[in-house]
Amino acid sequence: MSSQRSLTPNDSPNTLFDAAVRAQWFAIQVLRRKEQVVADMLSMKGYESFLPIVKLHARSNNHTPLFPGYLFCRLRLVDRSVPVVTTPGVIRILGASGKAVPIPDEDIHALMKIVESGFPVEARRGLEAGDPIEISEGCMCGVRGKVVRCKSEWRFVVELPLLQRCVLVEIDMSQLRPLSQTRRDVDVQPT
Repeated sequence: MSSQRSLTPNDSPNTLFDAAVRAQWFAIQVLRRKEQVVADMLSMKGYESFLPIVKLHARSNNHTPLFPGYLFCRLRLVDRSVPVVTTPGVIRILGASGKAVPIPDEDIHALMKIVESGFPVEARRGLEAGDPIEISEGCMCGVRGKVVRCKSEWRFVVELPLLQRCVLVEIDMSQLRPLSQTRRDVDVQPT
């Protein structure tokens, strides 16, 4: 997704002040199955919140949060902590190294458009280099390997340790399914 410009020591005091008072989107961890209640309470406190809700199945009328246990809230850095984290059901504002990390507006707007499109939507954990995967469709359906990044492109790799070689295939990432640790443990055959 898109990245946000970091502030540098060369930025003017006005730039630093603008970043602190400008409302930004943050991910908020909340109690599961309380997402809508928390979103409503945040709205009553004057915050703009976004809870992506999607259909469970294309033919179903049942809806569920796209990211169970999470919602997004637009707030200013200078007033983000007390009113938000004291809201019943809020666990924390997500961040890194003890600091809340804003989500770029473009990412939230893209997510809003995706949810509003009505197309079937599924959230997945992002694949990382080395993750075990399986091809889920097409002529190679069921083939297992790992994902690697090669020259900014993702590749599917099947390793042949005995030959000390591997085969790399360029493939559409939508055709890949991560293998859970549990599933791999079950599928391993004793030798």
